[in-house]
Amino acid sequence: MINYNKINFKKSSTLFISGQYPDGKFYIINKGKVIFESYFADNFKYEHKKGDIIGIVSAVMDEPYFSTSKVIEDTEVIEIDVREIEKIDNVELMNKIYKHLINTMEVWIKKYYYFLSKYSKVDSTVKLNIIDVFKAYKDKGFSDAALKIYKNNTNKINTKEIKTITSKIEPIESPQEITKGVFNFKKGSCIFEETSQNNYIYMIKSGVVGVYSYFNHKPITRMIYSDNDIFGYKDLLGKKIIATTAIAIEDSIIKVMDKKEFESMIIEDKAVRVYLIKMMSARVYNTIARIKAVNINNVILKILTVIEGLIKLELMFKRTNYISLFHTIDDILSMVFIDYTDYVEREIKRIKSIKITNEKNVVISNINSFFKEYEIYLKRNSDKMNEDFGDEI
Repeated sequence: MINYNKINFKKSSTLFISGQYPDGKFYIINKGKVIFESYFADNFKYEHKKGDIIGIVSAVMDEPYFSTSKVIEDTEVIEIDVREIEKIDNVELMNKIYKHLINTMEVWIKKYYYFLSKYSKVDSTVKLNIIDVFKAYKDKGFSDAALKIYKNNTNKINTKEIKTITSKIEPIESPQEITKGVFNFKKGSCIFEETSQNNYIYMIKSGVVGVYSYFNHKPITRMIYSDNDIFGYKDLLGKKIIATTAIAIEDSIIKVMDKKEFESMIIEDKAVRVYLIKMMSARVYNTIARIKAVNINNVILKILTVIEGLIKLELMFKRTNYISLFHTIDDILSMVFIDYTDYVEREIKRIKSIKITNEKNVVISNINSFFKEYEIYLKRNSDKMNEDFGDEI
């Protein structure tokens, strides 16, 4: 049984404001309606009603609210401390939390692609061309993904050119089942690809998996996952968030589950339950960080903002002042649609707390120094905005 409080808010009052810290609490609306306004995302508004959960991402991350919550009719909320999550053993409530986090992720991922399209001047209404998707993954070096896209869409892309390309691709060994439901995926293996349905949830026992989405003739990096990470959880909601392709970046041992197995696991294992909520909250935070990064003009600050989100994710599960990300600098640049030019390379070298390895992986040699450097660039950017716009902002 969890502890909670009931709180009433009158119409036109404010539940919380953007930039305010959450004090470790989140809310479930018992009656009434609340509207969220996110100033950083073109004043994007989103309405919540009875049964909806609000504020859980900021509470879990212990980060300031990214939206202002305004009460639009008399509202009663149930206030819950995030530490109470460990005590939840009700399947319906757990699924409500997961569905809320997936819904929140869906909302912000769509906004992320909206801003990517806006600032890269791409028409997001153009119908997806599967041949372009195939070629993009092949050109990126993800041949197994390209091969699976071809096999799953032969009725749409069975041209002479594509047949010639696929005939030269050497197939990777199929995943071998080690124990029931646990498979060994060889490096380069495509676990699932974005033009087809995926009905499973995956937990990485060991290894590294990259998740990508096709955008404007390129696969852009959604996330790089490693040991204990879970992905492919869309089936809890019965729909995909945004089409993705998952590829084993190195030999990986992965547990493959259906919805029923997954639900049993999170109810039986408190540690997994808490881990999953933290992980999903951190992914929402990461997506919001990328939206902010896309909207920034300064190249260094764009990069730092993406990396800040990735660091916060890592720090959810470990205490350290040094992090070697599985993400390459190319992964990070793709998230904000920047090409690796000589200018970008020079700008990156100016970031003292970051090192790029010979394999192009990003290393944060001193996290405390990174955050100080990040704050300096944030202040410079804010000062420049004040100079440019004066009283208008």
